[in-house]
Amino acid sequence: MTDDNASSSSKGESGSPHFSFKDYQNYMSDVQSLSKDDAPTRFFNESDIHAAIVVNELVKRATQKRHPIDMFCGSFYLFRNEFKEEVDNEKSELAKNIEAEDAESFGEFKPFDDLLASIKAFFAQKLEMNVVLENEGAFDRIKSDPNWKDVFKPSMEEKRLRFFQLDSDLKNIHNHFMVSGNSFRREVSEKFRTAMCSFNRSDYASMYKSTFELLKNGSQECVLS
Repeated sequence: MTDDNASSSSKGESGSPHFSFKDYQNYMSDVQSLSKDDAPTRFFNESDIHAAIVVNELVKRATQKRHPIDMFCGSFYLFRNEFKEEVDNEKSELAKNIEAEDAESFGEFKPFDDLLASIKAFFAQKLEMNVVLENEGAFDRIKSDPNWKDVFKPSMEEKRLRFFQLDSDLKNIHNHFMVSGNSFRREVSEKFRTAMCSFNRSDYASMYKSTFELLKNGSQECVLS
């Protein structure tokens, strides 16, 4: 899990990693412990479910510490229903090998729902999130998401959530990332959602905050029509 001991999970023909439900339970426990202990450890995520677990913890940590969140991404995918479908599909594969003794806890295992609940709680605390979008048409896709009306739009109206469209000449110059306080998650592969993360690395976090400001300065703010 850490940078000194990367996961050795096997990968299928598609290149996507194979994890069991117990693997995910252990991963979630490890992530929560790293956050609670303010550990400076760098660690990795290697799947959609991993990403949901890490981002959920990062958002909860931002809420507890009352830190804003800055995010550079393609189309806000990690908070949209398309990502929920990918996570649910991954969970459906896990369901094929669930032991009877794990059935109840597996039923309660809802990584995207937990993430959505956390971002709602974040906005309810009047905290701010700034998002630079790289992909063309990203804001339109966000506005068509099922969570637009109840979550994203009200937060934009109250200036707690702001989107910025990156200028075309600045595209493809930096990996996507999310940063809050001393916490960060930087994607290495958008296709497989692999990323390097930490909850207490001021050196990395300050670098990503500076990069975010440069990207935001090279963007146009998205406005509600």
